[in-house]
Amino acid sequence: MTKVNRIVIKFDDKILGQILNVPAAGSKFFETKKWPEDPELVFDDCLRVFYPNENVFGGMAKPTNLLGAEHRLLHHITATHILPTSGGHEKMSYQDLYIMWHVVIGKPLNLPHLIMKNMLRATSKVEGALPYGMVITKILSHFGIVFGNEDASRLYVGDIYNASSLKTMGWKRVFDSEKGVQ
Repeated sequence: MTKVNRIVIKFDDKILGQILNVPAAGSKFFETKKWPEDPELVFDDCLRVFYPNENVFGGMAKPTNLLGAEHRLLHHITATHILPTSGGHEKMSYQDLYIMWHVVIGKPLNLPHLIMKNMLRATSKVEGALPYGMVITKILSHFGIVFGNEDASRLYVGDIYNASSLKTMGWKRVFDSEKGVQ
């Protein structure tokens, strides 16, 4: 619970899910330093999904440059939008790997819970980015907090996906002769 302009804001993952129009059901694991104790989720099996031809194992860093282009894009989206953190994204955290596994396998993930946990983690950092600016704006608007005289800010170039950024991540255009399109 908090107050902004004398308005009480109290919510949980279910209310945040309603605000963002996303389900608040599924896995709630949140940890960057260790792998979850989930009998359905074997760490080595998860690694094989993302590193099928590489010798990557549990005790070592999970480098993103060894990922295929699709998984590299998924990691970039995960590390910059789903659970944004400041700093480089050359290596995957356990949390990144866990989220990506859920996306690829299609297993439900409680995104509102993860967002709330990541917001709390960000408040404990001395130096770091404040994640979810647009989410915070939606939360405040939902609770009737009025904004005025706000200056719009430009998007950071790293937050834009275009042909150049996708090429940097290893994507290649492939011509499909049956469809006649690229």
